[in-house]
Amino acid sequence: MNEILVLEAAQAFRSGIEATQGAGILVLQNFPHGSCGDTSDLLAEYFMSLGFGDWTYVSGKSGSRHHAWLQQDSLIVDITADQFGATPVVVSYDAHSYEQFTERRTRKAGIEDSGAMRHYRQNLHYSFNTILQAIRKAKQL
Repeated sequence: MNEILVLEAAQAFRSGIEATQGAGILVLQNFPHGSCGDTSDLLAEYFMSLGFGDWTYVSGKSGSRHHAWLQQDSLIVDITADQFGATPVVVSYDAHSYEQFTERRTRKAGIEDSGAMRHYRQNLHYSFNTILQAIRKAKQL
């Protein structure tokens, strides 16, 4: 996977989320805090729509902190890393910062693979479409 293309797409998606703050997206109302799980599934949907293939949702625990991010092979993508003092968008093959998160769980990433109830998945789809509109609008400027 081309790391530069993934970084550009991840940054565009993060900007799309930021542009929709206050637009009624309940699942991301405190973004980036406490929204890494939903954000990872939404970002995976975006990557799949761009033809970037399937991604793995990885979640882990460090003390009382929980975190989630995406991986494809050894490439890590995290657009909520700033809630832990890192740069907002991380696209890296360096897993050092993520080794602190133990008790890991993995699954296929994406809205339909999230395990969420149907009503919540509908909210995620609404959120995804709203973010896509913001990304498209930004590209037109």
